[in-house]
Amino acid sequence: MTVPSFSRNLALLSTGQIIGRLILFGTTIYLTRVLSAENFGITAFATGVLAWAALIVDFGLMQYAPLEVARQSLPATTLMRNVIGLRLVLTLAGFGALLLFVGIAPVTSVTALVIMIYGISLVTTAADLDWLFLGAQLMHVSAAAEILNQAVMLTGVLIFVHGPEDVILVPIVYLVSRLASSAFLIVMAFRRFGRVMPGIDRQVAKRLLLAAAPLAGTAGLAMVSHNFDLIYIGLVLGSAPAGLYAAAYRVVWVPTLLVTSYYVVLRPIFAKASTSGIGTIESLLGRSTRITMGLVPGVVAGGVLLAEPLVTLLFGQEYAAATQPLQLLFLALGLLTISRNYRLILVCFNRQGMDFWIMSGAAAINLVLNIVLIPHYGLTGAAAATVASEVFILIAGYIATWILIRHVPLGRYLVRPAITVSLMLALVAVTGPLPLLARAMLGAVSYIVLIFLMRVITVTDVRAFIESLAAERAIESTEAGL
Repeated sequence: MTVPSFSRNLALLSTGQIIGRLILFGTTIYLTRVLSAENFGITAFATGVLAWAALIVDFGLMQYAPLEVARQSLPATTLMRNVIGLRLVLTLAGFGALLLFVGIAPVTSVTALVIMIYGISLVTTAADLDWLFLGAQLMHVSAAAEILNQAVMLTGVLIFVHGPEDVILVPIVYLVSRLASSAFLIVMAFRRFGRVMPGIDRQVAKRLLLAAAPLAGTAGLAMVSHNFDLIYIGLVLGSAPAGLYAAAYRVVWVPTLLVTSYYVVLRPIFAKASTSGIGTIESLLGRSTRITMGLVPGVVAGGVLLAEPLVTLLFGQEYAAATQPLQLLFLALGLLTISRNYRLILVCFNRQGMDFWIMSGAAAINLVLNIVLIPHYGLTGAAAATVASEVFILIAGYIATWILIRHVPLGRYLVRPAITVSLMLALVAVTGPLPLLARAMLGAVSYIVLIFLMRVITVTDVRAFIESLAAERAIESTEAGL
């Protein structure tokens, strides 16, 4: 059987995710303008709560089940039967958690109703077979399902949601979009692997749950770091501030996805280099650090400088208060981009336990600071807590990597990017009368030119990175022919 190339799989999956994320971003822009901050906040708060319930339903199976598919240790139909069966049972627990939450949380009756309608979609989480196609390396199916999901969502809100009074229709449209994508995946799975009925085989289910439990724990930590602030804002400050904060967070979604794709590319390259000796991994780490340190300051500085006109352009003047939180979230994005170099090294050297403790510390910092800062500093306090947790991840990841391989680059790559970003900011500042899009494009082009002129990033770095990808693809082609 021909093994799909790494590069092709990455391109397919990333393209699907990016297109889906862009469609979702378009949906967000539309909803922020037609619902008002108050009602958009209700939907954002409700989906934040739903994410916790979905975590119960999934229980780490989305991360673990693809590994079982790839290993072919169990027939695909057996996995489908048991994963769907387990998730359907867990759906009862997830929906029960939602009932408990709306029963004790200080939310309005409209918010409670929206949450419970969203909760019906937990059934689609149970039936979601995206993990099956990821494990089988059929990325085009996964990408198509994501695009279908977001396209149906956007079409539905454009047709049915026209004002604040339609807020109750948003979770209904969401449910329909999830049903459409889940049905598509089920049909594709039945055609390729055969029809199955949900069920639970005791030994198989036990094996799956024990293996997936640690992944569920890690996902819970990530949820604390990236979701608790929105929930707490909704509970303490109300729906309108939650809507403002959610809008700010949506702006950094697309660049965050690009960062994720970058490290997906690096993972197998770093993993192979880790078996070739410290010298090889140091060379790759240095090159990746230089590339990320070269690009991050420009993105962060541009985001901070243009945050206010960007917010008002996308969402309207009503969301102007989201400017400062967005500026801090751009800073957090920059820290995340750099620190993931070190977390990747830890994973490649089988130091997942150390990475887990680093993320545990970050989650604890984020949780405590949100509780302390949000009542006094509002949205800015929430974003500051996110920045603080990312600072911890960067420092702790750097120290852990230094202990592991000793020579870890960072400080020596700070000077030239600082000079380059200063020149870019000066250029953007003097172009104030120009439209926002023109200023953003001018800043981006000038920064890219400057990082090469200042040798922050060199052509050699880019060529070496591309050659690493080509080498990875050549290895996979050879393995596929064996």
